[in-house]
Amino acid sequence: MFKKFTWRDYYSTMISYFPWCSWVTPLSLTLTRLLHVLQPLPHPGMDFAWGYGEVLLGEPVGHGHYFPDPEEPKPEPIDVEAEAIGGTSEAFDDQGIPPEGGDPGAIEGELVVEEAPPAAPPSPPRKKPYFYAANPNDPEHQTFRRVNIAEFEYWAEKLPEDQEDLDTVAALCAMEFARTHQQAKESLGGVAILESLPKLKHLFVNLWHLDTARRNTIDRGLRFVPQRVMPTMDEEITRYLTPTEVAQEIPSPQAIGIFIRRLKQKLCPETLEKNQDGSSASARERGLRFRYDRSDGTAELRVRAEVHEILALERAVQKRQVHVQRKAIQAREGVHGPSEDLMVFWQRREGFLEKIREVARDQNISEALATEMAEKTLMSMRLHAFPRPEIDVINPIDAFLSLLWDNVKVNVTLNTYGPPGGQPKYLERGFYLRVVQQKAMAKLVNKVRDLTDIPEVILDCHDPNDAQRAFVFGRDGTCRAPGCQREAELCDIDHVIEYDDDGPTTIGNMMCLCRRHHCQKTDGRMRAFMRHDGTAIFTYPNGVQVTTRPEGPLAETTGSHWGITWGKYRRRPA
Repeated sequence: MFKKFTWRDYYSTMISYFPWCSWVTPLSLTLTRLLHVLQPLPHPGMDFAWGYGEVLLGEPVGHGHYFPDPEEPKPEPIDVEAEAIGGTSEAFDDQGIPPEGGDPGAIEGELVVEEAPPAAPPSPPRKKPYFYAANPNDPEHQTFRRVNIAEFEYWAEKLPEDQEDLDTVAALCAMEFARTHQQAKESLGGVAILESLPKLKHLFVNLWHLDTARRNTIDRGLRFVPQRVMPTMDEEITRYLTPTEVAQEIPSPQAIGIFIRRLKQKLCPETLEKNQDGSSASARERGLRFRYDRSDGTAELRVRAEVHEILALERAVQKRQVHVQRKAIQAREGVHGPSEDLMVFWQRREGFLEKIREVARDQNISEALATEMAEKTLMSMRLHAFPRPEIDVINPIDAFLSLLWDNVKVNVTLNTYGPPGGQPKYLERGFYLRVVQQKAMAKLVNKVRDLTDIPEVILDCHDPNDAQRAFVFGRDGTCRAPGCQREAELCDIDHVIEYDDDGPTTIGNMMCLCRRHHCQKTDGRMRAFMRHDGTAIFTYPNGVQVTTRPEGPLAETTGSHWGITWGKYRRRPA
């Protein structure tokens, strides 16, 4: 290590080094003053660190004098470590003399800087989110993009001027592109609407991920939206159609339409009262339409009513269908009402279950689990003792006609979603209600279920309870498998981690899958993983992964976080 040797040290050493030689001292002082004049300080108030030709600038000290004032403490020398080339690291001893074996000439004018340790290898960059069908890095997925580009350019060239006749332009385009007259008008509108949505258009021309059907859905949804909310619509739709995950599924036209309807319910609910042709929505409500097909000799009955009336009618038909099937079983068995064997069976069942619960309590076993296992055993015994006779499945039309002819009143339950203490805004099966429908449904609500704490509930059994089912339906909206839009209420509730593999019965481990995709996952032909916010990742045997997002009314609340934004922190009361 170098001895730190400042200019003042050198000056004082030269004065005190030869006190014993009276004839050398005057000469030493003369040579020192001459050196002082010939080699001044590089900057007033700066010191030297002297070491065999090595000069390092230090920090400013004192007041620009060569010697500090008596009152001021002497500044500490600069601590600089260096490795000598061809010698040891300790180049001087306490008196500034090189140690034995050192070679001062080998390090004159040289300063060796220790090399920094090698930096850690950089972490691999995070993959940029993209839609699976519009993956720009996969040559096999370029067909979807090329088709969208070609169709967009075609319809963009066919856009008419404001004074041109729409029917004439649509007719020519329909014949040229082999489309119907209505499809041609919708395709033109799907291109024209992007001029009112600059942010969405900028995203589209970079990703080319919106085909004709999706563009047409956007145009239909924004047909009567006022200009004042179009910038907000542009921002929200662009955010919705921007990929946030790797290999994410593109929202379907149906999902886009539902999302726009949700936005209109928040921003401009008055537009929900109009039909696509601009007429009032009440003009087409509640009606019957008969259609006769003479080609095959059948007829069609179409019933148009409020959505809650149709859903109630559907539930009533289903219950009536079960009732008719039960009557058919009793007729086959020759039993008019509950048979004596069945009555004895149910009486013994209660006593048997009570014994099971008592044993479970003594053995510190979960009573719910023991009861469930006993129920399965009793059901298998009952099916074995009372085999169900095979009958033909009653057609729903038979149940519908029986419901009308017998005038049977059936109580049904419909699930709606809305803010606490407010009117319902969403009805099961994916319906965002209009203002009139919200008021009508508010009068029909006779039971309110709070789903706030449902995500924290964990059951000890396989089947979820009614509150968990309602929450999963409200979060998912549809079947979660890629490309499937079957309503959640018509799907199975599947455990992401199988229940037999210790998968818990809780919201974070359940999703809606239609029967076909449920069987596909159970068979191992598809694997699924779900995050805490409801985002699901599906993996197929060939290694392909596709990400889907929940589309229900509770999807936004399940993705909430505990942080606070800067804007919210700085917000002042109005």
